Amino acid sequence: EFAIRPEDVDAGDEGLHATVRVVEPLGPHTLVTCDVEGGLFRAILESNAAIAVGDRLRLAPKADRIRWFDPETTNAL
Repeated sequence: EFAIRPEDVDAGDEGLHATVRVVEPLGPHTLVTCDVEGGLFRAILESNAAIAVGDRLRLAPKADRIRWFDPETTNAL
């Protein structure tokens, strides 16, 4: 299993398909709540992107920010 923080994803041409459900402007950033693979995921994106409810995005984790966990022990690897 892996975990990723909301600020450690990028919207771009690759990644998981996401449908925007909520958009919350936060000054220099925008918090978006998306439906990803049937579950909700929050991402913090740069506010220069024009994002609206209903938009479809591709969200990909920043590779150097992924944290891996053992699914049986839940210990970080």
